[in-house]
Amino acid sequence: MDEKTRERVDQLQDSKAKKRELAAKALRKMGNPEAGPFLQAALEKERKDRRTWSSQYHMILALGFCEARQALPLLREMAGEDHPATILYSGLGDGDDPLGSES
Repeated sequence: MDEKTRERVDQLQDSKAKKRELAAKALRKMGNPEAGPFLQAALEKERKDRRTWSSQYHMILALGFCEARQALPLLREMAGEDHPATILYSGLGDGDDPLGSES
């Protein structure tokens, strides 16, 4: 994993949601598949806090752009849940589409 990706992956563990969100945005732009498992782990932790919907949204999108197919079960599970922040449904559709198109 290159240094820039490693820095952003490490930032997914920051104590501040805004920094985790910025890391997810950067990883989405990078599109490095090596970031997928780290994004998935971060999203699994993040989804426990409904207040961090924006971070969750950007992690979902980043998973799609990083072609993290291993995250499909998680994304599908989240799609079946009730989310007060309805933008998550949009993200789940957008994040799932590039992953599900070949499965």
